[in-house]
Amino acid sequence: MKKVTLIVVSIISISALLSQDRITTRGILHTAASVCMDACSMFYLEPDPGYNSDFITYLPDPWILMEYVDEHVEITGEDVWCAECGAINVQTIEIIGDLPEFTITSGILYENTENSFCMDGCDEFGIDPDDGFDFQWITTLSEPEILLPFDGQHIEFIGDEITCVECTALILGFINVLTDDNLLINGSFESQAEPLITGWNYTCSGDTETDAPMGGGAWSLMLESGNTQGCFPGIATSVLSVTSGPGDILQVSGWAHQTYNYVGAWIKLTPVDSPETIIGEGNSHYLDWTSITFTDTLLVNENTNLQILLDAGMTGGSSVSWAYFDQIVVQKIGQMSKGDVNADNSSDVLDIVIMVSIILSISDTTPYQLWAGDMNLDEIIDVLDVVQMVNVIVGQ
Repeated sequence: MKKVTLIVVSIISISALLSQDRITTRGILHTAASVCMDACSMFYLEPDPGYNSDFITYLPDPWILMEYVDEHVEITGEDVWCAECGAINVQTIEIIGDLPEFTITSGILYENTENSFCMDGCDEFGIDPDDGFDFQWITTLSEPEILLPFDGQHIEFIGDEITCVECTALILGFINVLTDDNLLINGSFESQAEPLITGWNYTCSGDTETDAPMGGGAWSLMLESGNTQGCFPGIATSVLSVTSGPGDILQVSGWAHQTYNYVGAWIKLTPVDSPETIIGEGNSHYLDWTSITFTDTLLVNENTNLQILLDAGMTGGSSVSWAYFDQIVVQKIGQMSKGDVNADNSSDVLDIVIMVSIILSISDTTPYQLWAGDMNLDEIIDVLDVVQMVNVIVGQ
């Protein structure tokens, strides 16, 4: 086994070492196509389960890390910032054994609240498996709070098989939440613990990356931001699997983070043939994974093909930024109808009162009220709409 300890000798560096938290991480070390033109972006770590993807450097002599490229290593170090990028500055690096062979299963996760079958703590959770998969006990090694948020959910579970005193179980590797009614194909950018970009088109550079939020499996989409001196816009798009109808209430959720402060990572819902028309959107400009959720009613008068548009933001000059996206979900959660101006799921005299108030300019009109009260589809609310509304109520 090859091991080297890198010693920083300057008084300034020693002081910095003593004042900063030490980081320990594991994974496969790779060379990186430089995105920052500095020593902090020469190498990156493809992380083991439970660790983060990071740029890696050794500032006194980065080239010393070349002998560890494509090796499975454990690194200790500290966060540093170069001219444009941040990285872990190596203090020690050691080649370690091979990665475990992961077992993949899929099904409904449940907490085992019955008497233990094993008497050794390996049966904290179980998976009611989908067709084609075997039953598995799941253990958190006495930290059940890790999996409790996923109790009762349909998940893909990727773990390392261990043998306890009496039972065999999988210990936590990756969890990929499967949403059966997702209108978006491949919102997790992976399948069976392998990267997958099927169904997505992008304008600038994009690829899968082993950097995912909890419940996001092993992989996410890494998308290059647009640049005023390079490629733009930095977007990726995927068309929903079904056509949406007037009044559909759609909820969009997902996770995102940026690698550069104050550059947004946006999740947008737009028509396929009019991407500049934003039906709904949410964003994060944070460096840590952030949950994004928004809900909007489709205020159109005809069936419409919709898409999710992931926007990695825009940078200026020569700066480069990347946005990460994962677990993008689009669900139809309700349906509104013409005539239901007050959104109480019925068309009655109360809706007519609101329409009359709008006609008389007594009250302001919201976009939803205009859509719901425009019975004859002429983009205004007037007495003709009231007459048609009366006919609807009388005919009920």
